[in-house]
Amino acid sequence: MRLGGGYGEVGANEFDSEIRDCKVKTKRNGKGITVTFNTKNSDERFDFTLFITKSKSATVVVKSLHRNSITYYGVIRELDDDSLE
Repeated sequence: MRLGGGYGEVGANEFDSEIRDCKVKTKRNGKGITVTFNTKNSDERFDFTLFITKSKSATVVVKSLHRNSITYYGVIRELDDDSLE
């Protein structure tokens, strides 16, 4: 997994370790799911929370003890076969 740098930053955080404590919960109203997990790189642990709606909108929140949290917003789409190579 690779997490890009922010404004004015060079580089990215890369994670070669396994995903741990993965949990998937369906929202009560049936309009989406929440996925939580954590992973780490050589320096720190990161906690991820993904909110995914039925309309394929997604929010990813990444938290760490050593950095400010960061939030990404987007839309989930199916990958075509060419992008899997």
